[in-house]
Formats: sequence, structure tokens, C-alpha cells
Amino acid sequence: MRCFALAAALSLLHIWHAGAIDLDIRDESSIKAAAKTITGDIVNIFNGSDNSNVGLFPKAYSWSESAIIWDAFIDYWFLTGDGQYNDLVSGSILSQQGPNLDFMPVNQTASEGNDDQAFWGLAAMSAGERAFPVLSGQSTWLTLAENVFNEQAARWDNQSCNGGLRWQIFTFNNGYDEKTSLANALFFQLAARLAQFTGNQTYVTWADQTFTWLQNSGLITPDYVAWSSTSVSSNCSSFNHIQWSANFSPLISGSAILSNITNGTQQTTWQTRTQGLLSATSPWFSSPSSSSNSSSSSSSSPSTPKNILYEAACEPSQTCTADTLTYKGLLASSLAQTALFDPANAARILPILQASAPAAAQSCSGKTAASQSACGVSWLGGGFDGDSGLSQEYAALSAVLALLVPGGQKFANVSAPVGGATATGGAGSGSGNGNGNGTATGGTSSPTASGKSSGAEGRGRTMGVVGWAGIGMVALWLLC
Repeated sequence: MRCFALAAALSLLHIWHAGAIDLDIRDESSIKAAAKTITGDIVNIFNGSDNSNVGLFPKAYSWSESAIIWDAFIDYWFLTGDGQYNDLVSGSILSQQGPNLDFMPVNQTASEGNDDQAFWGLAAMSAGERAFPVLSGQSTWLTLAENVFNEQAARWDNQSCNGGLRWQIFTFNNGYDEKTSLANALFFQLAARLAQFTGNQTYVTWADQTFTWLQNSGLITPDYVAWSSTSVSSNCSSFNHIQWSANFSPLISGSAILSNITNGTQQTTWQTRTQGLLSATSPWFSSPSSSSNSSSSSSSSPSTPKNILYEAACEPSQTCTADTLTYKGLLASSLAQTALFDPANAARILPILQASAPAAAQSCSGKTAASQSACGVSWLGGGFDGDSGLSQEYAALSAVLALLVPGGQKFANVSAPVGGATATGGAGSGSGNGNGNGTATGGTSSPTASGKSSGAEGRGRTMGVVGWAGIGMVALWLLC
């Protein structure tokens, strides 16, 4: 009976009429058309803002959310070939680079946190990986990403809790006393991606140091649960136990990347970490009634949606903020990249992406001033829930684009695996300055990407949309 139900579900998932957005997950042109509709709605929101801050969305949304969205637009261009927004994206990202090319613009630094800066650094990293067009006279995308990394490496704080990044950059900001999973996880992912892109072993060392600190501090538990934050005043002995999917997303995909570019015992370690983190993400792709984060302890009914992403810490209670509404979009993107760089986990990830994308598209049937296909918060109800906004559009876009990631040729334009590489400069020294608020001291290295494919090229990048369907049959065989 279970096998029959799963087979039926897989067949029905192929085509989903989604109100204002039709999505056939077997048809690449259908996926691209759905993504195009959503990106158009996002640009309408951008054009409707006062634009007093160039490159940013309306003031109701955080500075870092603009980085997250422009990052997704880079992938949109790369995966669909639609470059109509490229100048807007480049100009928007560069407008926030700041005088020191480190994404610390004067109008943001008073409240800027390490996580905020990292999101912009990761957008630049995506641009470098995808060979996003460079405007005349601009610094390379890699330089911007490396500058962010070097500054954050210099802020590594050995004087409290034996390491880690603080949430805030400056002592006068609320939250400077906290060390968060998100700030450290984003720094970790930036290190992993720089390692992949440059072949510089020092970035691998930093990534391992950061992940190990997260474990030793208790922010990541032995079963790979990631708590939200800990307090320096308690010497990192007390924790905020809220679980946000955004804390896991950069750790999962970063670990998958490292499992792909290392070898031997290093590779085994990263494979174990990837699998452990993937197992710990189950609260975000089961039904709220069966989630450990739900107030209900009852079992879900047979009709309850399965494998559809939702933010367990706030969706059931309808308490999500604009920032937290982006989180399941970040998770969808990270899961797709995890399947790409560590294909051994693809069969576990496929049902989540194939269920979530059409459910997200089905939520995009609202009518607003900016859109005739506005996306809602929940993907579980089979339609638009009446709650629209920029964050909802981003999350749906990421879920749809996730279906295209395995078909992206050279999704990361990388050098060779770095298992035995020697550092040649550019990365931080590996120790920080010990007080958490220092300045960058390292130089920057020139790009070494040669266009050669990494190990994932042969193992995962040729799957394509049809490949996802094939893995679906593998999943069916494994589960029955």
C-alpha cells in the first residue's frame, strides 16, 4: 500500500495546475516560465519602492534580504538564460559594496551584523561562481567575496567561548554579546565555496575550524541540531533553543561542497556531517502536525501534505517575520546544491524538492496591486492564503529554481579538488585576532578558476530535470 501511494504521488507530482502559475516539473520550459513569472513580480515590488536607497527593496524589508534576492536572481539568470535583469542585479549589488569593497556601506554599518555582511559576500560569491557579467571598471566578484571573508576571519573571537564569530560587528549594538549559528554558518559556507572556487586549502581549514567550534560550543548538538544562539556572558553555556531552517541551510550545502572537493578521512568527515545535518532538517519537510516544533503531538492524517517545506518555528503559530519567511527558500536552494555536490543524498532530497516546488507555485494565485500571481506564506493549503509579500515571492522562486540546479552545467566555476593543495594567500591566517572586532589584514588572491569541472561535474551536474525523475524511481525502489 505504501509503495502504491508513493508511486501515485510521484506520477501526480509531474504536472500541477497552480492557479495563476502552471508548473510541470518534468518540463524545463514550464519550470523556467514559472520562475520568470515570479521574478517579474519581485521586480514590480522593487520598482514600487521609493528607491531612495539604490539597489534595495522597500524599507519594510531588511538590508540582507535584498542580498538574498539578488543572489537568487543570479541563479535565475544562470539556470534559465534570461538576462533581462542582469544590469539591475549588478548595479544593486555593487551599490552596497562600500568604500572598502567589503559590503560595509556607510549607511548600514551602524547596525550591520556579521550575518548581514555575509549574505552580501555570498551574493558576490555566487556571481563569481556563475561567471556573472562584470561591469566595466568594477572589482572582481571574487575580490568582494574574499574581502568579506578576510574581515570576518579577523573578527574570530578567541577571547570568549574559545572562538566563533559574534552576531554583531560593533560593541554598541544589541546582540554583540551573542554568538549565533547563522553568523557562523554563513562564514562557514563562504569558506567552503571559496575553497571550491580557488583551490586554496586555507579555506578548508577555516571551514573545518568553524564547524568544529559550532560543535564544541554546543550550538550544534551531537545529533546535528543547530540551536539559534548562545551568550558570551554565560561563556556559551546557555542557548536559545529555537530552531530556524536558515541555521542549517548554509551548513548542509557547505558540507556537501567540502565532501566533494576533499578526499580520504577529510571527505568521510564531511560526508558524515552532511548526512547528519540532512537528517536533522526533518522538522522542515514534514507536516506541522507531526513536527517536533508543533504544539500538536498527534500523528498526521493520510491527507496531510508530506515533504513540503515550511518554517516550523513560526508558520504554525503565524508569527513569521519578513526575514524568517525567506528561510525555507534558502533551505530549498541549499538542498538542491547538496544533491548536486553530494549525489549520494539526492534520493532523500528529491521528494522534498518535487513536492515543494509545485506546492509553492500553487500558492502563487493571489491578486495584488503588484501581481496577478502573488505568492502566499503557506505551501500546505493548496492555494493562496491571503498573506503576500517580497519574502513569499523569494521563497517560491527558490523552490522553483531548485528543480533546475542539477541541470546547470558547471554550476560552480571551480578549480581542482583541494585535498592536498597548499595555501597561496588570500585567506585569513586561521586564528583571528582574538578579540572579535579587528580589521582585515590579509591580502586578496587572484581567481584561479580554470573552467575545469570538479568531481561533482561528472557525479551530479548532468542529471538535469529528467535525472530528477529517474532518482524519483530510485527513491521509490529504496522505500518499498
